[in-house]
Amino acid sequence: MRKNQNTKKRDERYVLLVKFENNKKFDNHEFKENYPEIRGQQELKKVLEAMGVWFYIMESEFYHTVTVELDTEPLEVIKQFQQTPTVAIKSIVPLDSVVPSSTDDLIANITKLASLKINTEESFTVRLGSNGEKFEGMSGVKSPDKLTHGISRELCDGLSLQYHDENTDWVIQIEELGEDKGIAICRPDEILMK
Repeated sequence: MRKNQNTKKRDERYVLLVKFENNKKFDNHEFKENYPEIRGQQELKKVLEAMGVWFYIMESEFYHTVTVELDTEPLEVIKQFQQTPTVAIKSIVPLDSVVPSSTDDLIANITKLASLKINTEESFTVRLGSNGEKFEGMSGVKSPDKLTHGISRELCDGLSLQYHDENTDWVIQIEELGEDKGIAICRPDEILMK
């Protein structure tokens, strides 16, 4: 856990989910003496300090994933990382919400967020941001496909939204955070994938 001591924390807080490269791909960059999660946190810290934002890096149950609490709009940070070369950072996702892992809580929160963000003339897709097996343990979920289908059906039927898997206006991304799940509802260019 690292906190930037140089800047004063503001009231508004945002959360980013950051994933690092796996060890095999990272070894190809000749950084064998340094793990990707260590190098990734160094890259995060360097960019965020240069931006002058308050941030707090929190390790997760997964060695290759951290969450970053910050006081600056996530899109500003993602734009900065799009322009900054990195070797250890694989993806950055701005989370809208973190909820318990039950299917009902997840669908209810996604429906609420989608009703605030997505217009009926816009399309969406649903993505699971980690290994699908992780989602099979959720109550009421027998397979990841059934989870994405259930969410899609709820949004199409309940909110009259349009589902498109490709060339979509919005991405609803669900991320594994251990006992909880992170929800991100973003435009495709608001998620950093390297």
